[in-house]
Amino acid sequence: EKDAAEGAEVFDITYPVGRYKLNLRRACDRASLRMLYKACEKFGLAPEKAFKEVEFSSANFSHASKDDHGNFSVLSDGCLKFQFSIDDSMASRFGNAKGEASAPEGQQATAFLSRYAEAARIRPCVKKLVPLLAHWRTLDVNARALMLDALSRGFQ
Repeated sequence: EKDAAEGAEVFDITYPVGRYKLNLRRACDRASLRMLYKACEKFGLAPEKAFKEVEFSSANFSHASKDDHGNFSVLSDGCLKFQFSIDDSMASRFGNAKGEASAPEGQQATAFLSRYAEAARIRPCVKKLVPLLAHWRTLDVNARALMLDALSRGFQ
């Protein structure tokens, strides 16, 4: 998806690939950057391999590291432009498995998509799931339908 105001990629957790332009003064852009670092972890990529063509408005850019609480400490000032790619991980993690090379092309594609969907599936941690389910209990039927619709948008 493209952000109409910026012409840059809007973060999609299920397929985060794209060209990004982040204003690190904005909390939502810093959150997107943290989520891209989490995507690197999820797909087993070093940030140096996933973040390409990096341009930073201030000084030299260095990738974030985790703090004592396990959160990525990102800068809070400057404009960061880059291309985010998981191609290196896709080739190594989701290439042909044993026996797939001889399978018909349609079955190879199905097997690839199944492996990718399993890796990209969102699994909320318990500390986030408990409040989510508690909130779910307080909603009426119409509000639950709206919440399901909102949650499912990240899975399309």
